[in-house]
Amino acid sequence: MSSTRMWAGTCFFAHTPEARAYKRAEQLLKSMLTKPQRDELRRFGRFTIVGPSGTRYRIHRSDVRNIYVLDQKGNRNHRLCWYMIGRKIPQADQMLAQKIMIEADEEEFLRVAEVWPA
Repeated sequence: MSSTRMWAGTCFFAHTPEARAYKRAEQLLKSMLTKPQRDELRRFGRFTIVGPSGTRYRIHRSDVRNIYVLDQKGNRNHRLCWYMIGRKIPQADQMLAQKIMIEADEEEFLRVAEVWPA
């Protein structure tokens, strides 16, 4: 495929409703993060939050099993899987929903999340 055709396909996708939804989701996620969290997301594709219990969680860009529970030293203890069921939900929206759920109702989040080894 020629580079012109590939560019045209990329350019076309950038103007679809789906692409606009993904862009808005990214903007919303970033607006809900602190400056250090935004920097961590930009550099490493993840951000760290502290739940009401004091537990630290690292939320990665991934579709499933993307939340690491960290120990006191920052090492990965185990992973959690919790996601919204829906059609083509932007990854940034999933990450923001996870962040909000942990911060708002950590106990319920832990009750419904699947636990996986680190």
